[in-house]
Amino acid sequence: MEGVQQGDRLGSLEFCEAVQPLLTSLHSEVKIGFMDDFMDDFTLSGDLRTVENDVLAIMDSAAETGLQLNQAKCEIIMDDFTLISASSTFSQFIRTKKDEMLLLGVPVIKGKAHDTAIRHKTEELHRAVQGLSLLRAHDALSLLKNSLATPKLLYLLRTADCSGNQLLDEFDNKLQASLSKVLNVDLNND
Repeated sequence: MEGVQQGDRLGSLEFCEAVQPLLTSLHSEVKIGFMDDFMDDFTLSGDLRTVENDVLAIMDSAAETGLQLNQAKCEIIMDDFTLISASSTFSQFIRTKKDEMLLLGVPVIKGKAHDTAIRHKTEELHRAVQGLSLLRAHDALSLLKNSLATPKLLYLLRTADCSGNQLLDEFDNKLQASLSKVLNVDLNND
């Protein structure tokens, strides 16, 4: 949304006042508006035709609300995209299959996306330890504990069934080796 100065304490209130009537007028089964420091997010869910009509309503309200929908950053999540092939409304939207959907940067459904997330964390850990080994042990341990998007990894492990995933063993082994290197202590499974 343009017009509200970044950092203005009343900006959030002004934004909500402009958007609330629009959100309440939509007909989708789920309609959520969320604002944080970086962007304003809207989530609509329900029957495809209803969601499409609501997206059009948001785009039509631009003059009234000042809200410009950046279609290149919008995402449509579904299993079968042939249902929207004729729709010009969703033509610029990013298409994401349901099994690749992320919530707070973490895969929602177990499968290929989980494996990719765990593999990515293992690679990040490997790269980080190369630099961490140059620091004092206490500083390196603090950085290791509080970085690498560890909260996202923990969220993934808490909310998704990752049991039996061989990549977790790989991550555990890399973490154990990394801690041994950073702390200059031989850690084993005992």
